[in-house]
Amino acid sequence: MVGNAERRAEILAQHGRLRRMVHSLLDTAARLPGDESEAEILWEQFATLRFALAQHLLDEEDLLEPIFARSDGTGAPLLVRMNVEHARQRATLSLLPSHRPRDAAALRTFAEIAAGMGRALLAEMDEEEEQLLSFWALGPSAKPHSGPGTP
Repeated sequence: MVGNAERRAEILAQHGRLRRMVHSLLDTAARLPGDESEAEILWEQFATLRFALAQHLLDEEDLLEPIFARSDGTGAPLLVRMNVEHARQRATLSLLPSHRPRDAAALRTFAEIAAGMGRALLAEMDEEEEQLLSFWALGPSAKPHSGPGTP
């Protein structure tokens, strides 16, 4: 059985990977317009981030829904909040292009949109960690356990 501390640690690790992806995407987007290789790199970073985020949302729901579906009802607002945020993120992903823009103007627009999405995702993960992944939301069992010999 996976405990709340392990669930929280897994989500935080995924957030760390997503943050690294977003920062790489932002760095590449800032270099555009560049040569064709920069455009291809940005598209690959975006496609990888899109897939990783979609998988993360599923993982997060699998890990957090059982906690927020508490029998006393106290987790219901947290569950609603997570589901609303995830629905919005999925809607945003569905609006983004599925093929790499080819002309320079479309590529600049795409770079701006991708960078904006990345910045929004960074802010949303920060907020989520403060609220949905807080020890208050997950309960005292979400606190990391001390190992032998540690205070």
